[in-house]
Amino acid sequence: MRYDFIAERFPQTHGCYLMLDGGGRVLYVGKAVNLRSRLSSYFRGKPDRTKTAMLVREIQDIDIMIMTNENESLTLERELIKHYKPPYNRAMRDGPSVLPYIAVTSESMPRLTGIDIPRFQEAETPVGPQTDEYGSLIGPFPNVPYRNIVLDYIIESFGLPNDEPMDEKFARRFYMELLGSAGEGEGRFSPERLAATLEQAVGLLQNPSALLEHMREQMIEHAVQLRFERAHQIKKHLDAIVRMREKQNVNRPGIKAETVVWIGDAHALIAHLEDGTVRRRFLFVPLSENPEPAHAVVVLFAAIWAERKPHEIITNAGGDGIGQQVLAETAASCPRIRLCVPQKGRKRALLDICRLNLEYRTKRRMEES
Repeated sequence: MRYDFIAERFPQTHGCYLMLDGGGRVLYVGKAVNLRSRLSSYFRGKPDRTKTAMLVREIQDIDIMIMTNENESLTLERELIKHYKPPYNRAMRDGPSVLPYIAVTSESMPRLTGIDIPRFQEAETPVGPQTDEYGSLIGPFPNVPYRNIVLDYIIESFGLPNDEPMDEKFARRFYMELLGSAGEGEGRFSPERLAATLEQAVGLLQNPSALLEHMREQMIEHAVQLRFERAHQIKKHLDAIVRMREKQNVNRPGIKAETVVWIGDAHALIAHLEDGTVRRRFLFVPLSENPEPAHAVVVLFAAIWAERKPHEIITNAGGDGIGQQVLAETAASCPRIRLCVPQKGRKRALLDICRLNLEYRTKRRMEES
């Protein structure tokens, strides 16, 4: 039986969508600036690709995760694909979820290279270009495309070699040409000059604002010198970096396991984060029927703790009439649970994402009942 798509059921907002088969398996994950418009495109007329037609025939349900901006949707999409490995997603499905770095190699003629370090339990060794040791690591960067753009820019701007290993004879000749060697002249190669060049490049990589300003200056300089192709290339990369630097709260590596819970009147919306990252579907669960609303919330917190033992539960439960009772009962019955009721910052932003998704699901549930 074909999925009955009704466009009005979906919001016109940023987010990700997960297409599911009859058994709840994730078939495909996508992102959208306007979820309603993007999803409508799958069901409007005859699909123009065989693969899309096959996908549409298998869909039995569609889950969505509302985000607040395009960068959050992009970040979430990548992590959902890495986690669920949907059969109709090929581009980002294979390989582990990684933290992208730029490494300064510890070779006698050091160079800059990209290295991706797996985040979760999907792999145990770095992937990408490898050497035995690295002199230092710069990062992590927001994502792999961002890292690759800035690495390519720095290599080209400073005239550095690409990230392929070089034997010492070739490397020495390369750096002599790079640093302006002309026989016995002032520009003769020295390890000190090489170190200074790398230090300048690394300094830019470690300062995103200075890097963006350097790119703008280079773009203008190339345009003034009528090198329009290079100026246009830098502008494209600059625009891409600015988009990818847009603030997002669903992927912040280095943070202990968290669970975010927005408590509604009859339901709760739960988001589990691993290493500061949302990589699973949200859970929309009913609160237990209890004459004491605060007790129903405490029961939910205890169940979350028993199942996942998060470092912290981030919640709105302390912000309403039952808040103090919830905090007191939780402290008395489950003293190991650490509750946080944020009013601002990243944690509050995560709570607001859960609130938006709970409001959507509550409304849709009422419309379908």
